Amino acid sequence: MKFSIAIIVMLSTLASANKIHRHSRISTDKNTEDCARELQIPASELKNYVLNTLPEGPVGHCFIKCMFEKIGIFDKENGFKVETIYNKITELHRPAIADGELLGMIENCVKESKQADDACERAYRAANCFNSLEFRKKRVQS
Repeated sequence: MKFSIAIIVMLSTLASANKIHRHSRISTDKNTEDCARELQIPASELKNYVLNTLPEGPVGHCFIKCMFEKIGIFDKENGFKVETIYNKITELHRPAIADGELLGMIENCVKESKQADDACERAYRAANCFNSLEFRKKRVQS
């Protein structure tokens, strides 16, 4: 199954060249390497993760959990940090929907993910849900 890393990038980088983007891009690259090392993902397979494709299965799910932990939006003891997710999205992407609507969408994804039995599966389910969010209905000009 193809899974876009867009949610991870969405929460940690901007598509524009600014200080936040450069700092987050470096962190994302380091986080990717750290998670690959922790999960013992061979370099030959890691390119699939970096190229916006994740394999189905426990390693892919745990990779997402690891990335979410590294960027500070999830921990296995407390789960998702809804406020942190909300703050990162609003800071980096300037959503074109009302604050309450975005917060509700995030909360729904988190609630949906709680149906999973383990932390890796919860992260994976939430990532799929986050990835489907339509919070940028129109482009907001700077």
